[in-house]
Amino acid sequence: QAEVPVIGGPVTYTATGRIYYLLSESTWRDAEAQAVKLGGHLATIRSKAEQDWIINTFYGWGGSTNRSLWIGLNDSQTEGRFVWTSGEPVTYTNWRTGEPDNADGKENYAEMVIDGERRGQPDFGQWNDLVGRESGRAGLVEITPRYVWIKWPASEGGNDHFYTLTAVPYENWFHAEAEAVLLGGHLVSINSAEEQAFLEATFLAGHSRSNIYWIGLNDVVSEGTFIWSSGEAVTYTNWAPWEPNDNIPGEDAVVMNWHYGLGEGRYGQWNDWIAADPPRHVRYWYRGVVEAPEPRTTLMKISGADVVEGETNVCRTGTSWIDYDGDSYTDLFISVYGGPNLLYRNRGDGAFEKVKTGNLVTDPACCLGATWGDYNNDGNLDVFVPDLACGRLNSLYQGTASGSFIKVAVWPFTQDEARSATAAWADYDRDGFLDLFVVANAPNQFNLLYHNRGDGTFGKVLQGSIANEVTFSACATWADYDNDGDPDLFVTSESVGPNRLYRNDGKGSFVKITQGPLVTEGGASRGCAWGDYDNDGDLDLFVANVGKNYLYRNLGNGTFEKISTGPIVRDTAFCVACCWGDYDNDGFLDLFVANFNREGNFLYHNNGDGTFTKVTEGSVVEDKGRSRGCAWGDYDNDGFLDLFVTNDTGEPNFLYRAIPNLNHWLKVRLIGTLSNRAAIGAKVRALATIAGKRMWQLREISGGTGYGSQNALEAHFGLRDATAVEVLRIEWPSGIVQEYHGVSADQIITVTEPPVLNALGITSPAQFELILSSGGGFTYQIERTVDLHTWTPVVLANNVNGLVQVVDGVPDSPAHAFYRAVEVPLSGPGLAAWWPANGTPQDRLGAYNARLHGGVAFVPGVFGKAFNINVNGGWIDTMAPPITNVDNWTFEAWVFWRGLDPLGKHRNHFLFHIGHTGKNGYGLEIPDVVKCREQTSLRGREGMAHVIYGGINEFPTGYYPRPNIWTHLVLVRSGGVLHLYANGSEVFSLKTDDPRPPGEPLLIGYQGAEETFDGIVDEPRVWSRALTDLEVRQIYRVGALQLALPR
Repeated sequence: QAEVPVIGGPVTYTATGRIYYLLSESTWRDAEAQAVKLGGHLATIRSKAEQDWIINTFYGWGGSTNRSLWIGLNDSQTEGRFVWTSGEPVTYTNWRTGEPDNADGKENYAEMVIDGERRGQPDFGQWNDLVGRESGRAGLVEITPRYVWIKWPASEGGNDHFYTLTAVPYENWFHAEAEAVLLGGHLVSINSAEEQAFLEATFLAGHSRSNIYWIGLNDVVSEGTFIWSSGEAVTYTNWAPWEPNDNIPGEDAVVMNWHYGLGEGRYGQWNDWIAADPPRHVRYWYRGVVEAPEPRTTLMKISGADVVEGETNVCRTGTSWIDYDGDSYTDLFISVYGGPNLLYRNRGDGAFEKVKTGNLVTDPACCLGATWGDYNNDGNLDVFVPDLACGRLNSLYQGTASGSFIKVAVWPFTQDEARSATAAWADYDRDGFLDLFVVANAPNQFNLLYHNRGDGTFGKVLQGSIANEVTFSACATWADYDNDGDPDLFVTSESVGPNRLYRNDGKGSFVKITQGPLVTEGGASRGCAWGDYDNDGDLDLFVANVGKNYLYRNLGNGTFEKISTGPIVRDTAFCVACCWGDYDNDGFLDLFVANFNREGNFLYHNNGDGTFTKVTEGSVVEDKGRSRGCAWGDYDNDGFLDLFVTNDTGEPNFLYRAIPNLNHWLKVRLIGTLSNRAAIGAKVRALATIAGKRMWQLREISGGTGYGSQNALEAHFGLRDATAVEVLRIEWPSGIVQEYHGVSADQIITVTEPPVLNALGITSPAQFELILSSGGGFTYQIERTVDLHTWTPVVLANNVNGLVQVVDGVPDSPAHAFYRAVEVPLSGPGLAAWWPANGTPQDRLGAYNARLHGGVAFVPGVFGKAFNINVNGGWIDTMAPPITNVDNWTFEAWVFWRGLDPLGKHRNHFLFHIGHTGKNGYGLEIPDVVKCREQTSLRGREGMAHVIYGGINEFPTGYYPRPNIWTHLVLVRSGGVLHLYANGSEVFSLKTDDPRPPGEPLLIGYQGAEETFDGIVDEPRVWSRALTDLEVRQIYRVGALQLALPR
């Protein structure tokens, strides 16, 4: 293919961090080939937001409004089956009406129509299929910054170093070298023919055979004297004939494969090239080959987003990563001094949208930092907002199931007018309800401790030194530093006296600690954060000061050792906030410190031996601002911690997204039942073998850390080379200890606190009674066994919120028996039919038994067995209609779809249908290639879920189910609207006007083999009411945990 020049870029889509280049006009294949050379593909478009950004960014680029864009969508392999060249699943399409039409049987490649002639027309920005040989379109290249590290092992003659490519191409050698340094290495030094051969086999194979790469060789310092950027001696060269020749002024750097890449010369040879600022007629963009002894995670700065650039006219102080709407994506809250607080909802596509309505974001505030927790245990996060202004009251906002907030007038918050700086939640008396400590930031004032009474009100604690000392405090954070099961409290002193530590005596009172460096220093302290940085099983403490900072190592006996060496305690600055987080997933907590006086922030990398290395390069430490708050949170759910830093008035905030390395990870989210619902105070421990060493890690879920800030309410573990956690132990505030063994790495799991099952004893000759204790309204199956192998269901306990008496009428009176309570998906009122598929098609509730047809078999599913349906035919139907009401009903099931037919012969995947083919039929289907080829309205939509309403009318949902993975699908009709959910999140809704109920038996699969569903269906259930968003998420959560843990 011909070389296609770059005419625009790089441009970063700040919502996702992906980087784009615009090519000059060419054919589709030449554009894709050039995109691969640059390290990406023609663009993949995943959402309307991304589509709109592309139009706004590239329409009229360079003054030209007469071009459309090649994108990566094509059906060149199988006619009618469109795929992205990136290999990503199709999750969004925007075809022009009547397209794709495969005119003349040759149109296989997609363009986005944004030429000026269509401006203002309905099809502007929509897609069209073309032959691909048209040369009047510009290729839009998309690169996802990521690193795939390849090790050259010593066992194969290598050096045990790691190699990768820079995330993006550069026309400037110095920029490529700078990225290599950030990754912990340099552009590659090639020291032998064997290393050259390894690089050729690794980076110049297949589609990359003609690519050109920067390497570390250069003569920047002295013309004609070439050296490696790593400082290694030059012991091997592989110059092309007549090279190096310094043919163009400034050829001071070296590229590999240049002559071959341009169609001449031998494979892999070297050429000197312009290191910086090439003339416009010879501008080329190359990725660099990076070599590092050990891969390093980089934190990439995200610019341009409203969460960073917006609201700079106010002073932003503390920050919190929280999932306030329960959609499994971490949202962002920013405290504001002198204006309304800020809340940004994570859209799930890498972008945030500002929440503009509600008291939480419209009330005036003078807040240095809020704290989040579920004080009333209703499953919705609440937030307490302190106010520093004189004469102003603090505020408590109660979260609702809809994601909104209600400001509640709770005594004594309605009368205490203390100048409050920050606050932190903790259940100090372990009664299952979060209590609150509020920091007074003024002389001659007491700090405040409020006890949660469990009825929505609080009592003010008046006894003890914790509430009766005159202080000028800055920050407080709770932690169980002595591992006795209850939270203790550390409070920093800004100007009056030393810092303070209060030990919880386990009886509802606190003992002030008066000896040791932890409580004899202070007076200029601001933020503080607990973390087990040395992995010895107890929490250590860092304190940020104006001047030098403090690090105290917990000795495990109730005392602390002050660390006196290393940059972490010797660097001097106006330090305000701090937060622990294992940003490179190597198994050891690193530390970030936010500094106020534009001195640059600090990042300390944990060496794993009790010492730290100060990071000195990269935006995260080079950006200067008046920083106030900081917190770690994985907002894109890739398992690597991202960092947000707030700044003062007139300055943008800082958002840094982690670019993953090779290291493994595990994230654990917790739901309390007997403990507080947010699980604040829970300790999570993980045992794994990392770099040949078995070690435990500890994380404690915190109700406030740093300085008015809060890390995400989840336990994040870096695992380095460990592919599984050998033991995952959860120590709940209630005292319950829960363990899982052999938990696979690289996943997010949500664990619900188990119930307590106590025996009352035999109350009659064949009757045994137990008491089940839990909270939160969950559903449990009580099971019995005599051999700890085969478990027999006894009774289903629905909506448990307190104590429930369980009676087992044991007909065979065994000599002994064991009982357990297992959480199962929500059931109870409104559940009309439930087919567990455990070896029979019977309805668990007994009213609507099903029938199997066409060889449907039973295979392992999410819960026990499941129905296996395949393309050879097969379906399931019921003998009576399980839905008889017009509105307010639900169908749900776990589904494992095997995907589109690779042979392109299957017509349709009919998942279910209920009601006849007249106006009142409903269903869900996934069209395959054949049907989309036959039916004009479905072209380009193969693999997209379609809702059936009105018998035979298909409505595209825009949702593409992922193949070969379990997905929980739910279809709800509520108030005349159909809602489709996938894995707990709503993906589609449609207004209906059907006046009649479905009224006929349920059909799963389809009678005709060419239309039946190809996959597995587990736990299909029908409800005679509409499930709420929260109920849908609860059902999904239970199944997701089953899939995440060892089977």
